[in-house]
Amino acid sequence: MYKIVGPGLEALSQLQPGDEVDLMGPIGNGFRCGKTHQIPVLIGGGVGIPPVLFLAEY
Repeated sequence: MYKIVGPGLEALSQLQPGDEVDLMGPIGNGFRCGKTHQIPVLIGGGVGIPPVLFLAEY
């Protein structure tokens, strides 16, 4: 799920099943999800919802 907002995502939207892509990662400022007795609150909206759902299942 993504919104086409630039040339990179425009190119991504043109890919077909079976096309190969090169990826680089992880990038950005990551954080650890430690196992504590605290209850985490995950907040996301728009295009940020899919990664939050992935994190929630982790």
